[in-house]
Amino acid sequence: MAQDETYQTKVYLEQGGNRFVVGSGGEITIESGGTLSIPAGAVYVGSGGNMTILSGGQLSVATAGSMTIGSGGLMTVASGGAWSVATAGSAAVGSGGLFHILSGGAFSIATGGSGVVGSGGTFTVASGGTLSIAIGGSIVFDSGGTLTMLSGAGMSMESSVNWGLAGANFAVDDARRILASELAGTVIITASSTRLSVLNLPKNVRTVILSGTSNMIAGSFWLTSVSAGREVLLVLGGNSNSTASAMVKVSLSGCALLGSTGLPVSTFGMYNSLASHPMVQLKAIEDNVWAIIFQKGDINESI
Repeated sequence: MAQDETYQTKVYLEQGGNRFVVGSGGEITIESGGTLSIPAGAVYVGSGGNMTILSGGQLSVATAGSMTIGSGGLMTVASGGAWSVATAGSAAVGSGGLFHILSGGAFSIATGGSGVVGSGGTFTVASGGTLSIAIGGSIVFDSGGTLTMLSGAGMSMESSVNWGLAGANFAVDDARRILASELAGTVIITASSTRLSVLNLPKNVRTVILSGTSNMIAGSFWLTSVSAGREVLLVLGGNSNSTASAMVKVSLSGCALLGSTGLPVSTFGMYNSLASHPMVQLKAIEDNVWAIIFQKGDINESI
């Protein structure tokens, strides 16, 4: 949408008072302590327009208010700045529009509020930036719309939130279990003399092979906090130069463990020899609760 040339300024309120426009080359800066509230009505940032919320500044879109970033428009929330969309308020990034949340900046959508990133629109969250959507709030990325999480940025969804994927909704708890259980690989942890090179169970792996040495009489390995649904296979074997005996004691940190009989245990030992290459299959039956669901070889659950 091009600027109405009957207006002489680049930032103006349209006749009738229902629409505030930042035209090409125009800029709105909300400084520390300043607040821009959008009640019923609309604000539009057009091509070449720029709106920046500095530290301490705040932009609020109230019920029935709307904020739109059009093609070539730019909206930036700097560190310490905040943009919030209230119930029945809306925010939109149109084709060619750009919205950036910088480190320390925050964008939030309340219950009943909504956001839309249209085809060709870009929504970017930098490392340290925050995007928050309350239960009942929504943000929609149309076909061709883009959400970019830069290096160091994080996305989190709290328990009980629903996630829509390919037209179907499923709970975040279910998604967490699927991802924790399925998206995993294999890691080999070697030993340096009497000590394993990695002491804690790595994240996002499905199989862990502990490679012992003849000097590792009692190596230590730790199970840590976990999300329900994750499965891990622990295997103990000799290294490439030795099949000599080795022992690894597996302990707990920030989690509990149920043994093969279903009773709690505080640790277990895995003993490797020419006659035994032990393995233990673990599953997180609840958050931070592991259970031994299969074992083979020389395993001692009472050490």
